Amino acid sequence: MKEFWKRVKRFLLMKSEDLSPAQQKGFLMVDLLMIAFLLWAIWIRLGSPLPTAEMEFRRLERTHLLPRSEIVFAGTRREKMYGGEDGLAVSMRQPAFLGIAGERVAAAACGQGQWRVDSYPLEDGPTPAPFADAHAVLYEPESRSFVFPLMFVNVPEEAARAELAFRQLYQETSHQWSGQGWNTGNGTWLFPVQTPLTAYGEYWWRGGGYTLALYRADGALLLEKSGTLGE
Repeated sequence: MKEFWKRVKRFLLMKSEDLSPAQQKGFLMVDLLMIAFLLWAIWIRLGSPLPTAEMEFRRLERTHLLPRSEIVFAGTRREKMYGGEDGLAVSMRQPAFLGIAGERVAAAACGQGQWRVDSYPLEDGPTPAPFADAHAVLYEPESRSFVFPLMFVNVPEEAARAELAFRQLYQETSHQWSGQGWNTGNGTWLFPVQTPLTAYGEYWWRGGGYTLALYRADGALLLEKSGTLGE
């Protein structure tokens, strides 16, 4: 055994010009194998990420035994702005997807380097579909702030304007937010909900009550709906 390791040591200390073509090829193969092993180890350590966010969403559906859905919202980090009216706009802080399959809605987002997915029943009419852990940035004329993107799907096409009132009880203190939302296409709307800083975290919306009001282009009320998130 000692003689074997001596030979290995002599081989490793040899200069490239002293190696035969076959030995040089052997060194190259060893280097390539070591690089491949290190890349594989890093990939595993990062949670085996796939090349695109959409592929990650599809993998989540499979691993959670969810049916393949029709993607109705694909929010990519800082690549798209929603809004712009009155100097207000919002952008996502991480990839997030909403998909509808039959009577279910899948909501997935990547927060703190980890993907999470939830599935909700598709209601008759506008359906809240909050993400487990997602943040966005609200841009105002003179400032910007971190907010939670609260999404609704299955919103009627006739809706030209939407307003949301969100009521949350946190640490025995009632907090209320109200504001406008933005049409993100495919019957989905995004509302930049602001909550107390101490409420940041997963499933911040659980137990919160909401009232959604939709208006037609002429300003007439289209419909109003209230409910509680996380029931």
